[in-house]
Amino acid sequence: MALRNTGTLLKRLRALMKNTTYVSETIQAYIVPSGDAHQSEYIAPCDKRRAFLTGFSGSAGTAIVTEDHAALWTDGRYFLQAEQQLDSNWILMKDDNVYQHPSRSTSWCNEETTTTTDTRYNKIFVG
Repeated sequence: MALRNTGTLLKRLRALMKNTTYVSETIQAYIVPSGDAHQSEYIAPCDKRRAFLTGFSGSAGTAIVTEDHAALWTDGRYFLQAEQQLDSNWILMKDDNVYQHPSRSTSWCNEETTTTTDTRYNKIFVG
């Protein structure tokens, strides 16, 4: 299977994150979970936003896009698949303990964004 080049898509997403036409401040992180808006067990193809954005089709994972980085977290069941499906625009973050709190992806997102703690989550969008 050929890798999907996600560079243009990430460039467009980052431009939208900086656009303040509809929001008062720029979005510093865009989080795309595996689930749909209803947390359904079975996700319709039209709701597989993470797979569309990353090219990774595994059923478990979270993608986070910031101004400078794009990263995908998944657990051990999907490491090999993610390595094969992600192009060079993505960093694979292997997360063996997905039930850890706060999660490694949350900690990474906090490090990548520059706002203070009290306003940080107003500038992060979960899609």
